[in-house]
Amino acid sequence: MKINTSCDDARRRGLRQLAPVHQRAFTARYDALVVQGVAANPDPDGGRKRDYYQRRSHNLISAFRDHRRHVLRYMYDLEVAFTNNQAERDLRPTKLHRKISGCFRSQRGAERFAHLRSYLSTTRKHDVPAIDALIRLFNGDPWMPPTVPAT
Repeated sequence: MKINTSCDDARRRGLRQLAPVHQRAFTARYDALVVQGVAANPDPDGGRKRDYYQRRSHNLISAFRDHRRHVLRYMYDLEVAFTNNQAERDLRPTKLHRKISGCFRSQRGAERFAHLRSYLSTTRKHDVPAIDALIRLFNGDPWMPPTVPAT
């Protein structure tokens, strides 16, 4: 996880991307690991059932090989997160609601639920407690994220 640690350090220093010397070093290490992965997971021949897992591992290493720039994007653009954990956390309440109730009763109800969840997720990311955000919302003074000046 040296890439992630280096990216975190660069973010703390206010940089927008990892230093080129670090990018080259991490990319070279990544390429070496992909070469090892390709050698360990050759394209299986035939369509036998036992080849299923070999096919999946081959497809995975092929994706790492073919989409290197996308896989390492967080290194070139420090605004991109290392994992998708935040996106999964944002979706979890909706999946839980669907699991418990099976569906929303109306399109309007689903939209209201989505708007409220999005609002609370945004306030949480800006360290605004949910109760404070809700009180402001219901008092007609909704919290809004700070505007970012155009670059």
